[in-house]
Amino acid sequence: MEEIGRMMTTRSHELGARLCAAREDARMSKRELAAAVGVNVSQIIRLERGSFSSPNIELLSRIANTLHLSLASVLDQAGFPMHRDLPHLVPYLRERYPELPEAAVIEMERYFDRIAREYDGAGPAEKEDET
Repeated sequence: MEEIGRMMTTRSHELGARLCAAREDARMSKRELAAAVGVNVSQIIRLERGSFSSPNIELLSRIANTLHLSLASVLDQAGFPMHRDLPHLVPYLRERYPELPEAAVIEMERYFDRIAREYDGAGPAEKEDET
């Protein structure tokens, strides 16, 4: 159990350092990032210090989007199971596009489903979508 705790701490610190570096590369202050993603600056400080055990997926999504990071790689680095265990698309779309009516969110889901069927659900190869 102690080994898992050490791994989580290492993972948390690595993710925090990555988010901090990306924020600095974007020339954003912690306060600016917090305002951009809709949280208190203390949450950004805790994330960048690696002082968390399980960060919120929605928050990581907003941060990745704001800092132009690959969401898949951020979630992977945060320790979330990838591919089949990712959250469903609709909650993400609602969070990402709060100004859209529910009908538009459903329409986007149908569009993504059609595209997935067209390509037999095959996405990019492992790490192929990394930048």
